[in-house]
Amino acid sequence: MAESTDTTLVVAVGEYLGRLPFANAVGDAAEIRPTVLQGGRILDQPERFADALDYLRLPRALHEIEGWFADGEHSRHVSLDELIGRGLVRTLDVSGRLAGLEQLRLHSAGASLGLADPAGDYTVLTPRGEMMRLAPGSYWFWVYSRTGQSIADVIAFVERDVIGTEAGALADDIVASLPLMLATGLGTLDSATTLVP
Repeated sequence: MAESTDTTLVVAVGEYLGRLPFANAVGDAAEIRPTVLQGGRILDQPERFADALDYLRLPRALHEIEGWFADGEHSRHVSLDELIGRGLVRTLDVSGRLAGLEQLRLHSAGASLGLADPAGDYTVLTPRGEMMRLAPGSYWFWVYSRTGQSIADVIAFVERDVIGTEAGALADDIVASLPLMLATGLGTLDSATTLVP
């Protein structure tokens, strides 16, 4: 299992859609299966993954996940390492730069309400109707994530073309804001590789 720190989160990659009718081929009888939307494709998963995928809809601290799996009931069905190995979840250490940002993208959600104050923070409305403030780098990252580019590409674009700062200057702040964006519904992580032509 991944090394646990206070800053390590477990986040879903893609969106768990719940149990849906799924047929492997045209003409096959549909079975109700746990399903994930990832990289533009609907992917069926083993039934034994359902509880873990449901539990991991929101970002959670790694130590919390370890406790959930340690209760025995959940670990009999699936392990965190198995979910990570299938690319359904991943760990993020939000204390510094994240590795693998070129493999992930953020699907932004919510609405912009513009500048919050003359100091430069911006206000956004989450899909749950909550108003939040974002620093300029995080705000513009959230806006430009709608382009479908990888997190690394969007951060580089925001630094270079929107904010006009040196490469890497905002990356740590933007990465640190990701858990809040995910937890409040301002976005979901997905694979940067689109699987549908």
